[in-house]
Amino acid sequence: DNCFLPSDGDDANADFGALQKPICLLPFDYSENLVQGETKELRLYEDRFLKLFHDVQEQHEGVLGMALFSEADGGILGSVPLCEVVDFNNMGGDFGIFLTIQCVGRIELQEVLPDN
Repeated sequence: DNCFLPSDGDDANADFGALQKPICLLPFDYSENLVQGETKELRLYEDRFLKLFHDVQEQHEGVLGMALFSEADGGILGSVPLCEVVDFNNMGGDFGIFLTIQCVGRIELQEVLPDN
């Protein structure tokens, strides 16, 4: 699983138990950044991404983050889009899964956990 620990990015809420929990991320180039309300259609066919998709659906209520990679910033950006799977179609076999994600906000990544 490509899971990371997000923070809401607001230290003022630290005393109120700001939400911090693992979330799965799919890798994207920085140029594919989404803003709230935008959608993106994807086709997942590699085993690692199919496994991640099933984890997102079963363990994270269809919510995932976009791991935005930037060579200029040296890796994954700290603030990434938070997306919800709004539709999917499992085609089976070598066709994989077609899905649509919609950006519902942004999160601040706090810690990168190892990939299993």
